[in-house]
Amino acid sequence: MPILMHYLQKMNQNWFEGEYLAFALTNLEEKIIRPHYGELCSVSLYGSYRANHQLGMDIRDLSRFEDRRFCATFSCLIFDYLTEHDKALRELNRVIKNEGVFITHIANYRLSDSDDEPVETGRISAGPDSFTYLGDDTIPSINVGKEWFFRALERAGFTPGLIAIRDPPTEEHFLWFVGIKRAQ
Repeated sequence: MPILMHYLQKMNQNWFEGEYLAFALTNLEEKIIRPHYGELCSVSLYGSYRANHQLGMDIRDLSRFEDRRFCATFSCLIFDYLTEHDKALRELNRVIKNEGVFITHIANYRLSDSDDEPVETGRISAGPDSFTYLGDDTIPSINVGKEWFFRALERAGFTPGLIAIRDPPTEEHFLWFVGIKRAQ
């Protein structure tokens, strides 16, 4: 993530003082992102992550927030668990200021080199060491094509980009989708 923030530094320079919306932000992610933005608005659908965290926030319905409130949004592995990507991206576009930044990561094993729309491949339930916050609930496990998601960003009103960051120990490239909201 420090490398990602380095690449995004030029885009972020206009928003150093601005509020950003972060979904299920871990403490490590916050430590890396915090120097690049101002105020944090921490939200998630499940699980409480810190003080002043808003629980029960569905990325597909951000109606609690007014238009163009945030300078940026950040999520990691959230699009891995819902099929309604277009709806979520439209909501994110609505709450981001013009020329604001959208940042997300989808797990490599959930991405295909295709134009396949999001599809549910199974259900995930709570385990002893993961997803414990689900209780008896389950969430979908999603696969999506990289090209489809890239075009979904365009449809939602973003100028899309993709940053691939190589992990030296594994030689794996982790993909970060980035969007700049087009002026409306």
